[in-house]
Amino acid sequence: MNQPSQTRKEQRLPKASISVLRWFDSEAGVAGISGDGASGVDWLRVLPFALLHLSCLLVLVVGWSWTAVGVALALSLYVLGHVLAVTRPDLNTNGLQMVVWGFLISTVALFHGTFTINSLDHMIGTRRHNTPDTSRNNAVLALITLGEGWHNNHHHYAVPARQGFFGREIYHLLLRVLAFLGLVWDLRPVPDHIRRPRHSLREG
Repeated sequence: MNQPSQTRKEQRLPKASISVLRWFDSEAGVAGISGDGASGVDWLRVLPFALLHLSCLLVLVVGWSWTAVGVALALSLYVLGHVLAVTRPDLNTNGLQMVVWGFLISTVALFHGTFTINSLDHMIGTRRHNTPDTSRNNAVLALITLGEGWHNNHHHYAVPARQGFFGREIYHLLLRVLAFLGLVWDLRPVPDHIRRPRHSLREG
């Protein structure tokens, strides 16, 4: 099916159907959106995201423990939690608790850590380069997002593998390891003339 015919078919769908379709294809129905339409939140479209946030309230049911938080990134969360519940009841954890902390809450935290880049990172931090926007560099956000917090650098020069431009960022070291293993290649360095600041400002 070619793109024009697919777009025409999407335009004939009810708005609710397009909202659900966008759960899987964020571009669905975009061509049919006019600039004079009503603004607001498409609640049906954001329903899965809202439900994911609400699911974090399950922590009120399962409780918490340092064990659950500490091993939240384990791959086999439910199985691991069940095994611990049977073999080490003194750790006070179980399979469902591990899933809530290791998938639901950690996923929401990941989302919001990412969202800070296009919100807080345009409000708080330093502007090393005079880019035509409000982007800033923020070392704290760079730490929790593996380098994305060097947002002003990114807007100034978006192509290098090292967004911090200086030092040994953790994510850049990971990329170097992946390059050594042959899993990634052609990592672009930061040219010397790009490192020099242009009208550095500190705001926030």
